[in-house]
Amino acid sequence: DNSTIKELIGKEYAQEEFADYKASIEQPLPMIYQSGYLTIKGYDASIGRYKLDIPNNEIAESFVSLWAAGYLNVGNNKINNLALDMFVMLRSGNVDGFMDKLDTFLASIPYSVHESLKEEAAREKYFQTVFYVIMRLIGTRCLVYAEKETSYGRADIVLELKDYVYIFELKVDGTADKALEQIDAKGYAKEYSKDPRTLKKLGIVFNGVTRTVQEWKEA
Repeated sequence: DNSTIKELIGKEYAQEEFADYKASIEQPLPMIYQSGYLTIKGYDASIGRYKLDIPNNEIAESFVSLWAAGYLNVGNNKINNLALDMFVMLRSGNVDGFMDKLDTFLASIPYSVHESLKEEAAREKYFQTVFYVIMRLIGTRCLVYAEKETSYGRADIVLELKDYVYIFELKVDGTADKALEQIDAKGYAKEYSKDPRTLKKLGIVFNGVTRTVQEWKEA
């Protein structure tokens, strides 16, 4: 299932959802759990649900890159090298280089991967998934949060490095200004107001027709 990786990782489940030995393409969770790619990271006794996530960075890199290779029809080495290059650029504050790498990578994904993206919701999910996969691989070297909750909403992606904090808001066929406005309006950056690290807010807009970056802005 091409949409499962972002929906499966870091979520809470009842035991019967993942401990059942039966698995299928439609319900791959038991197989992924039993293979060791996901492990129990917490338990909420009040609702009887377990939080499942990737056990460690080594497995994260292996699992996510293998999934990406199959979903995006690109080689493991390509996606891993991309994530490493992007990490180095973000670590030094090189947003221009990061965005160039992202746009080049999107343009290299075979057209056959895009053929089913007819509906707006499918296009939006596609870009969110691709970006999430890249961030998860970068996150094996730093802290990454997907859909990080604040008092007013959820930031798409927050990345914390030694000297920088990045807040990403993603849109499809919208405007970068609107994306940046949402970061401010929803208070995604408030918790970092006294953080000594440099804060960078990025609004990124993807083009639903060309499947590349339409525009982006930094604040």
